[in-house]
Amino acid sequence: MGPRFLDDERKFILVREGDDRHLSERSLGAWCSRHRNDLVQMLDHHGGILFRGSMAADADALGRFAADAGFTPGDYLGGSTPRTQVRGDVYTSTDLSPLFPIPVHNEMSYLARYPRFLLFFCVQPARRAGWTPLADMGRVYARLLAALRDRFDRLGLCYTFRLSSRHPNAAAKTWQGSLGTVSLDEACEIARRRGLEPVWDDRSGVLTLTSRRPATLRHPRTQVPVWFNQAHVYHESYADELAHHGRPVLAWVVRQVNARQQYVPSRFRTGYTVTFGDGSPISREEIRTLREALWAETVTFDWQPGDLLLLDNLRAAHGRTPFSGKRRILTYLGDDWPGTEAAPVLDQAPAWPRSEEVRTPDIAH
Repeated sequence: MGPRFLDDERKFILVREGDDRHLSERSLGAWCSRHRNDLVQMLDHHGGILFRGSMAADADALGRFAADAGFTPGDYLGGSTPRTQVRGDVYTSTDLSPLFPIPVHNEMSYLARYPRFLLFFCVQPARRAGWTPLADMGRVYARLLAALRDRFDRLGLCYTFRLSSRHPNAAAKTWQGSLGTVSLDEACEIARRRGLEPVWDDRSGVLTLTSRRPATLRHPRTQVPVWFNQAHVYHESYADELAHHGRPVLAWVVRQVNARQQYVPSRFRTGYTVTFGDGSPISREEIRTLREALWAETVTFDWQPGDLLLLDNLRAAHGRTPFSGKRRILTYLGDDWPGTEAAPVLDQAPAWPRSEEVRTPDIAH
């Protein structure tokens, strides 16, 4: 019997059952450490591996596995989603309300450094839904029309995060929570190390962080072009994601909240936005086309207690569907990869304007 995949046709996300003879003879972490080269080659070919039936649903198991497997821990400084550090280098996957979907995305792709590997571990699956959709970003890149790809390749992206010092909201953390310090000077230094340009406004108490990144990369091992960005996550049309996931009323509420942002003085607005790297807007039609490509290349699966999912962060994007009931999925960010390791699809990175030449966009949500 041949290998099994979450998507057998595309051979995407290899599934290794617990009764596999290699995994039954020794701990899973030790096996992964000993077969590191084989493991990386599997990720090159399949984007990820789902280990099932090999670990007890113990909250401490993920940290022990990561240490035994030899992964180097990363951190979540500069991260945008609400997330709790559980113990050591293990975090909750997200603390965002179960009402909201998280679109498939590459982790921390808006920063100059991002994790090479992601580990997700299921302690308790949701009573209903709460799946982790996965998308092959090489196939997403290939599916998009060449004209759209080329526009993103040529212009790159500009992410703008406006974070309050006092009041987090459903769409944005405080800058202290994002950068892990209460010292403004230290926060700005951390931001710069992550490739973020900080600007502080003393009157509003808002720290603006700007990041200019390529929209696409060549995988450093396979040289396959991959779609590697979060343009659709931070675009003003996020309500379309809610509608896609069967949340039309919530989508209407989000649109109403966004519409009222125009009445808030710009310096006091908080939240996340994205434009092309030259400051020009990304149209709703362009984002709609992108979302359709992502949805077409997405697979899902039902979590089981003790499931361990290992992903190549450049090849495989992940998300979360809305859910009901308790859900506890833990995550570990492994082996930080400096952005210089993966080159843009174009021979040269986009020629971005200086920060003072770029118009700060309105906050969408």
